[in-house]
Amino acid sequence: MLIVTDDGQWVNEHFARLAEVIKDYDPYLELQWIPPGQRTEDADRKNPYRIIDSRSGYVVMFASELDTPNKILARLWGADNKNGSVLERMDAENAANEALRLKEKMDEEEMRRDFTAFLIGTKKNYIKTRNPITGEFVKFDDQLRRI
Repeated sequence: MLIVTDDGQWVNEHFARLAEVIKDYDPYLELQWIPPGQRTEDADRKNPYRIIDSRSGYVVMFASELDTPNKILARLWGADNKNGSVLERMDAENAANEALRLKEKMDEEEMRRDFTAFLIGTKKNYIKTRNPITGEFVKFDDQLRRI
């Protein structure tokens, strides 16, 4: 169901309810809908909803029409220090990203070691291998020059 705004635009009733819940959660936070004629930036075009802090006028977060109100509220609560430390969550996410990056680097080093061991152990004066980027077979001599 849709609700008419003061300027005659139609807004989804779920977002109107979300605005009330946000206001109950923090009286200084306000959900705003940007009418299509007033959307200026690319962020406004993609995300017609925004939550602002009425004390400072800063935008806390943007939301699109495809975001569900419960996801928007969960993101808002997740970003609030009252419900846990944002810094700790960011540190955990950064540590996870770093661990994945290091694991990828370790796997690449292991592949290089295996390839080097293969080159040292082979009795051939040339090798034929597949180029990992193009997928074509490449032939190398004993000095790793392409033949």
